[in-house]
Amino acid sequence: MPVVTLTSDYGTSDHYQAALKGYLLSDTPDLTIVDISHHIPSFNIMEAAFVLRHAYPSFPEGTVHCVMVHNRRTDQRLLCIKHNGHYFLTPDNGLATLMFDEIGVCVAVENPDPGRNWQQRVSSAVQLLQDNPDITSLGEAVIQPVKLIHLHPVVTSDLIRGAAIHIDSYDNVIFNITRELFEAVSKGRPFEIYYKRHDPVVEIHQDYYDVPVGEVVCRFNDRGLLELGMNMDKAASLLGIKIDDTVQIHFAEEV
Repeated sequence: MPVVTLTSDYGTSDHYQAALKGYLLSDTPDLTIVDISHHIPSFNIMEAAFVLRHAYPSFPEGTVHCVMVHNRRTDQRLLCIKHNGHYFLTPDNGLATLMFDEIGVCVAVENPDPGRNWQQRVSSAVQLLQDNPDITSLGEAVIQPVKLIHLHPVVTSDLIRGAAIHIDSYDNVIFNITRELFEAVSKGRPFEIYYKRHDPVVEIHQDYYDVPVGEVVCRFNDRGLLELGMNMDKAASLLGIKIDDTVQIHFAEEV
């Protein structure tokens, strides 16, 4: 059965996400619908891009990922993007440019009936994709979707300066520093990781349980991003770290 995922800022206390599922099942009854998250903070495109970017690779190719975040304008374009064998339906609000370093095939889904709401438009697009997976049949090619800029780390020979880009439900802080970047700059040298005004961390661990309960731990998570947590405690709250706060990694000078 075709797989469709949903990512939205709808929450679960209102009718919005249930109505979307109703439209989808009415148009394409044999769908398998998977909720990625309906708890994206309202209008937070950055958060939606982060969550979906790290969730979608776990799904089989051919999955259709529907993103319903910050789609409040009725005249906004609905984009369909094919990337790595997956399909993405998202408003043209910059989210796609945050998710992908390069956008491949992208079209603006034709809307023959302006009276349809966003959920109906998405559901119709899903149905059309089941009938014909060639997305160029959905509408005109888009050369320049709305663009938002990634926040990239600052890198020198002895320093990486990054920022907090996500705080998960366990209150772990995730930074925009990859394992690959860390290893390329470190070259095995000693380092100190500075955040806020706290004592620096001088070791990367494999797991939270490698340090005593309540102690700070730095590790690379399952997506290869630097993460700051606490064993059995809430790092972001207790350490006063918020989204966009800076982290700096200082490496010993090369001899």
